Amino acid sequence: MTMPAWLRQRLGEFDRAVQLRSCPSCGAKLLQGLDSDRAGIPVRCDLAPVDELGEAIAVLTNRLTYDLIPAKGRRELERRRAWHISQPRRYSVVVAHKCGHPLPEMQTAHIERSREANEEAPPF
Repeated sequence: MTMPAWLRQRLGEFDRAVQLRSCPSCGAKLLQGLDSDRAGIPVRCDLAPVDELGEAIAVLTNRLTYDLIPAKGRRELERRRAWHISQPRRYSVVVAHKCGHPLPEMQTAHIERSREANEEAPPF
């Protein structure tokens, strides 16, 4: 039995190993791969990893987050669930891509400066 032409063409488009690709809609550079070994769902993620605050913003804006896991000399995406988010991080975390809606840049240095400027405030 021969493989259908449409399947041959799409073979390798999504793989378990993360690949650097361009978004077909907006052209942004992103990471692309399957999110699981079994019944993996094709996902596209923004390139920049996020910190805990960035992940909180992503979750609050209804975007999924993924661990970027080193495995067998390559990187793989693994969806983060509530029990992953509540534990200390082991890997870099990336956010699902949404065309035209990048996560807002957070200035953590600004937060620290505002705390230092308000020395008279009680510590609670």
